[in-house]
Amino acid sequence: MSVRIPRAALRLALPVALGAAWVWATAHPGTGRAPWPSPVQVASAAIGLNRDGFLWIALGQSLLRDAAGFLAGASAGLLAGAWLGLSPLAYRIGAPSLHFLKAVAVFAWIPMITMLFGLGEPAKIAFIALSAFYPVAVNTLEGLRSVPETQRELARAYKLGPWQRLREVLLPAALPSILTGAQLGLILAWLSTVAVEYFMSAGPSVGGILLNGAESFHLDIVFVGILLLGGVGFALNQAAHGFGRWLLRHRPRTLEA
Repeated sequence: MSVRIPRAALRLALPVALGAAWVWATAHPGTGRAPWPSPVQVASAAIGLNRDGFLWIALGQSLLRDAAGFLAGASAGLLAGAWLGLSPLAYRIGAPSLHFLKAVAVFAWIPMITMLFGLGEPAKIAFIALSAFYPVAVNTLEGLRSVPETQRELARAYKLGPWQRLREVLLPAALPSILTGAQLGLILAWLSTVAVEYFMSAGPSVGGILLNGAESFHLDIVFVGILLLGGVGFALNQAAHGFGRWLLRHRPRTLEA
C-alpha cells in the first residue's frame, strides 16, 4: 500500500533538511570554529539590525526601488514587444536588434547608465528597468508571433476590426507567454535591485546590508541579507505565479473553429 505524501510536506522537505544540516554543521564544526554563523547568530544579527526598525526600512526602500524599475521596464517591454509582434515591418526592422541587445549582459550597460544618469536614484531605476525590459519584450513578441494561423484566419472570416482582433484573438492567445516574461522580469528586477544597491551606495537597503556585512567581515549580517534576498524573491515568484494562474483562468476564450 503506497503512502500519499502531502504536497506541502514535499516542498518543505528540502528547506527543512538544509536547515537541519546548517544547525548540525555549526554545532559540530569538527576542529576549531565553524567558518559560517549559526542560525542563532544570524537571528541575533537580524534583531540587532532591526533596532529602530532599520531592517524594515531597508527592505521597504529596496522594494520601492524594485517596483519603480520593474514597472518602467515591463511597461516599455510590453509596448516594444507588442509593436514588433503586431507589425511585420517593425519585426523585420527591430527584431534582429532586440535579439542582439538581449545577449549583452546588463552589467555592460553600467558605464553608459552612469554617464547618462550619474550614480543617484535615476541610474539605479534605469538599471533595474533594463533588466525587466528584455524578458517582457521578447516574450510578448514571441507570444504574439506564435498565435496559430487558424485563429488569425477565423478573425478575418468574422471580419473583426484591428482592436477586436487584438482583444479577442491575439492577446488571449499570447497571454501565457506575456505572463512568463513578466514573471521572469519581476525576478530579474529584484536581483538587479540588490545588485545595483551593492555596487552603488544606496543607503538603507538589502544590498546595503550585504555590502556592510562584507566590508566589516560579519558573515552573520551577510546571511541576513542573503535570507532577505531569497525570501523576497521566493515571495515575488509565488505571487506572480498565483496571479498568472488566476488571470489565465478568467481570460476570455479565443475564437474556436
